[in-house]
Parts: sequence; C-alpha cells; structure tokens
Amino acid sequence: DVIFIRIAADKFLLVPNASNREKDWAWVESHSSAFDVHVRHVSDEIAMIALQGPRAPETLRKISPAEIDKIGRFRAAEITINGIRLLASRTGYTGEDGFEIFVYDSPVERPYKAISIWNLLLESGREFNIEPCGLGARDTLRLEAGLCLYGNDINEETTPLEARLDWVVKLDKGPFIGRDSILKQKAEGLKRVRVGIRLLERGIPRPGHELQADGVPIGFVTSGTFSPILQTGIAIGYVPPEYAKEGARLKVKIRDKLADASIVNFPFYDSEKYGWRRKRQ
Repeated sequence: DVIFIRIAADKFLLVPNASNREKDWAWVESHSSAFDVHVRHVSDEIAMIALQGPRAPETLRKISPAEIDKIGRFRAAEITINGIRLLASRTGYTGEDGFEIFVYDSPVERPYKAISIWNLLLESGREFNIEPCGLGARDTLRLEAGLCLYGNDINEETTPLEARLDWVVKLDKGPFIGRDSILKQKAEGLKRVRVGIRLLERGIPRPGHELQADGVPIGFVTSGTFSPILQTGIAIGYVPPEYAKEGARLKVKIRDKLADASIVNFPFYDSEKYGWRRKRQ
C-alpha cells in the first residue's frame, strides 16, 4: 500500500499509507544499509493535498504555468503555483482523475505554503463546484473503484496475487524481496482471492460479515458500504477462486439475515460514465 514517485534518476519519494508511516520507515531504514542509498524521513516537512475529480486538470491548469496535460496517469512533475514549488503526481485514492499535490517546505509548525495552495485550489475550482471532502467520502469513492484499504482488504499476510494486485508486480525484472514466495504461490495455486460483491437486495455489508454459498461459509467481507452511484450495498471480500467468477451468486450474512448478492468485477460502476476512464460529455 505504497507508491514510489521517481523524481530523478536517483531520487525517489515513497508515499505510504498514513497509518503505516513509521512501520514502513523502519523497514526501509533497516534494509538500506545493504545498498548505496541515503534515506530521509520527510513526512513532517511536506504537506499533501489530493485534488480529485474530472475537473481536477482544469482546476490546476488555471493556477499553474506548467503544462498540466503532459502529466500522464501515474506520472509526476515538479511545478510551481504562485511561486511555491511542489510535486504534482497524477495519482489518487478515489478512482477518479486527479492529482496528489506535495507541497515542499511546509512543515507542521509552518504550514503556510500548504494553506496558500489549498485556498488557491478552492478559488480556482469554484466554477466547477469544488468541495472539500473528508475520509468518509474518500472511503466510499475508493470502495466503488475497488481499491484496497490497508488493515481491511490487505495486510502483511496478503500477497499481491490474492489481492489481485499482481499487475504492479513484475516477476521478470529480476530479484526482489518476496519474489520467490510469489512465484511459489503462483505455481501452487491460490486458496483465496479478492472479489467485488454487490447486494441484490437492501442491506449494507460491513467488515467481518460472513459470505456463504449453498449454505456453506466461503469467506468474509473486508470492506463494505452503501454505494451512492449504484444505490445499493457493495463490498470487497475474499473467497476461494472457484467462487470468484463474475455473476456468481452468494449470500452475505448481515446480522441474522442472509442477503442475496453477486460477484462483480472492479470497479463496481460503469467506467465509461464514472472514474478516471470516463468519457467526457
């Protein structure tokens, strides 16, 4: 649950899940002695603002002289806004187009540059009805997009194959920590796999709810909510591979009731209408 941003040929910015900040730092620091590398903890020096949504590029374009459209998906560039230097990464945790903006030299005791950028973004996006949003809204967005939440959908015991994150693991690019274990699991086969679950009746699935097929427990929900887009309950969970087929029916045990549901692909919504792949009208 991390992103590495390559700033230069020999310079990278590691962006972890906030709750794992110290744990990930300790891991990187403990392994760095084996390499010709210098690592520095900059969490308290850099502020991050997530500008997300289909109008994010237009909002940023209005206040920066940089060629924003040249920053492709999963690409980053150092730009300036009102004389303030920052890093704009075309990434996010919402499933939407947008940017994660890293404001340099904005420590927690002097956050003035970050506050200035925040206010400029709100003013620039006013014509697009920009709104600040909190973690609840962000969690709904990431779930509708089928993105994992560390501590719920993935943890230190989850492999990329099980979580369907193997697209970010390049097994043909040489050795790395964990490669042998992944190859072994790939050869032996998976015992569980992450799936999307859509309720076919009223109810809201929550983490820990049991999943059943033919009256037999087969897995559990790891994340769940009510989807404003689909107007129904949705969830992420783990089931054996033989049950992980699109359209397969199952039951979600919500309190003492078994609710009908089906397996769906990620994202939960029509990607031509919603999310970063949407077709602009």
